[in-house]
Amino acid sequence: MQRPNGGAGTDTDVSDTPDTLKIGPVYEAYFCCSMRLSEGLWFINENLDSFFAETTGLLTKDEYGRYMDGDIVYAQISEAAEKYADEPKYTDGYKLFPLIKFYKLEDEETCRSIEQKVVFN
Repeated sequence: MQRPNGGAGTDTDVSDTPDTLKIGPVYEAYFCCSMRLSEGLWFINENLDSFFAETTGLLTKDEYGRYMDGDIVYAQISEAAEKYADEPKYTDGYKLFPLIKFYKLEDEETCRSIEQKVVFN
């Protein structure tokens, strides 16, 4: 998050006057959050392949009997949750969706109300 004093990081400020950038007593190192943000972006770039799931386009069962497409776990979900889900796949009489990521949901109540059932077959 861009901070009022020019740094990037949390939405808290390092000085008592967030509208004025000043050299003086601050509660952390100058540009600390900017440096952490830069290091985070560097880490993402260096490890880009670990941030994306590998998929094959086909549902298979893993050693536990879960339906998977590569790294993605599929589950049965409630009808109310379908509007948040990606496209379903059909296999063995099941209509399965990739597990819904909770950051895609509207609020905490929605998060509590949806049902996702991973099938072990």
